[in-house]
Amino acid sequence: MRNIYYNSHATPAVYAILREAAPAGFELQTLDADSDVERKAKLATAEVAIVAATPLRRALIDAAPK
Repeated sequence: MRNIYYNSHATPAVYAILREAAPAGFELQTLDADSDVERKAKLATAEVAIVAATPLRRALIDAAPK
C-alpha cells in the first residue's frame, strides 16, 4: 500500500474526510500529536505529502527520502 501523509494535526473528523477522499491503493498517515518528531517519522515512508495549515519546513523535507 502507498502512503499519503497529512502534515497538519487535525481532528478525527477531518482525518475521516481525507481518508474517504484518498484514492484506492493509498493509506492516509495522520498525526497523533502536533509533533515534528512524529512528522519526520511519517515522512520517512510517505510517497505523497498534503500540506495545509502547517508549513513543510526544510528539516521536514530533508526527512522525506521520497
